[in-house]
Amino acid sequence: MNSRLNALLQVIRHELEQDDSSIIYGVMHKGIDTYGDIDANLVQFYEFLKISNGARFGSIDLWAYEELESHQYRLDQWIGESDDWLEIGQLLYEPIVISKLTGEISILMDEVSINDSKKIIQFDDFLIHYILGEGYEELVPGFEYDEWYHFLVRLKLI
Repeated sequence: MNSRLNALLQVIRHELEQDDSSIIYGVMHKGIDTYGDIDANLVQFYEFLKISNGARFGSIDLWAYEELESHQYRLDQWIGESDDWLEIGQLLYEPIVISKLTGEISILMDEVSINDSKKIIQFDDFLIHYILGEGYEELVPGFEYDEWYHFLVRLKLI
């Protein structure tokens, strides 16, 4: 994770901690220090877990390390029997997955196949553009009524 993104996440955490009502729209948990062996293409995601072991960013939830295994059951609907993907969170109850082969993020919306899903290059790009930036508008219907969106506007990230 680059230093700019790390610093931005620290600002987000600080601002969330200052607002008692933020638990409704945003939560960053304490990071973890250790975890098992990881695939090289998942490094950006695991670097995020060091900063925040699971999080809620408005309509986007990212699973904690301990929760990952229990959230893999939905992948069969879209991907079938494959160990090449890991569900790392959800957008409005639709799985967010990462490829263990490429590190590419996909959002499995409306039960479309993995080939037809929304693709995002890498996890850090997903954080910067879709969770902490203008891309949030692209992903979340009714974003203008979303508390996380208004939080991003207050911080001048959008």
